[in-house]
Amino acid sequence: MGGGIVTALDRLNLEVEEGAFFGIVGRSGSGKSTLLNLLGGLDTPSSGSVEIGGTLITDADTDTLARYRREKVGFIFQQFNLIPSMTALQNVELPLVFAGVAPAVRRRRAEELLEKVALGPRSGHRPTELSGGEQQRVAIARAMANRPAILLADEPTGNLDSATAGSVMDLLRRTNEEGQTILLVTHERPLADSCCRRVVELRDGRIVFDSAAVAALPETPR
Repeated sequence: MGGGIVTALDRLNLEVEEGAFFGIVGRSGSGKSTLLNLLGGLDTPSSGSVEIGGTLITDADTDTLARYRREKVGFIFQQFNLIPSMTALQNVELPLVFAGVAPAVRRRRAEELLEKVALGPRSGHRPTELSGGEQQRVAIARAMANRPAILLADEPTGNLDSATAGSVMDLLRRTNEEGQTILLVTHERPLADSCCRRVVELRDGRIVFDSAAVAALPETPR
């Protein structure tokens, strides 16, 4: 930036187990979103490698990365990012359209997902006709449409009141209990501690806390 070098992530070495509910916390500028973008195939590191499910995505070409994002990753955003002109059902169907799924099959899949997030009766409503919590639940259903290996949730409760945020986190928790791998990025440490099985904290692109390392420490003799 302006001739200077910004190190967003610095010698980061991290392994996430399949089926984990993994929390990444830190202040703005700590490297959280950069890490999520790397895992989602949106950014490429200047050095190092990113391997997902045995596949090295670091040097993948554009088409391979597009297929990876479509088939292996589900994104949940703070701003919901729903298409305003589409109904809830159509928003959930959209990833299936790009995946080439037949219309009848994708409609059935979208209906099932909206029922799962308790929005079946609201499937015909557009985003402006839904509350913030309902919009986020539509976004979660959309993220799960292609049965991704990983759900990447970037501040998914940032625009919600505490009660609505709690219901969204309960939904993510139940989804994880069904075997879904989830990486949650948040600046709220208590939120991550309350639901994630493992939490790491980033500061200036480095890991400064890892709950797994703390758990592995031997107990202090009394």
